[in-house]
Amino acid sequence: MKNLKNITTIALILTVLVFLLTIADFLALHDIRNDYVSKKIITSISQTLPAYTNTSGEWQVVNISFISRFLFFIFNVGVLLLILRKSGKQKQRQTT
Repeated sequence: MKNLKNITTIALILTVLVFLLTIADFLALHDIRNDYVSKKIITSISQTLPAYTNTSGEWQVVNISFISRFLFFIFNVGVLLLILRKSGKQKQRQTT
């Protein structure tokens, strides 16, 4: 049962981390939306694009957030299946 408690604690910590990454994801996308003009408009005005139009930092945050959420959901499904299996075994022991 101690092992299950440790796994549950890790899942809770990862949940908080993924929540914070989701907020960072939203902020990065909000920054891209509000602070940058599309490349099509900038190209029509001048031939060279300023370096800030790449928004590489913001897109990096979005990519890290997506990968973290994907891995977290896989981990979370495994934890939930483990909890279901353990609770099923405990119910069987109690009935016998």
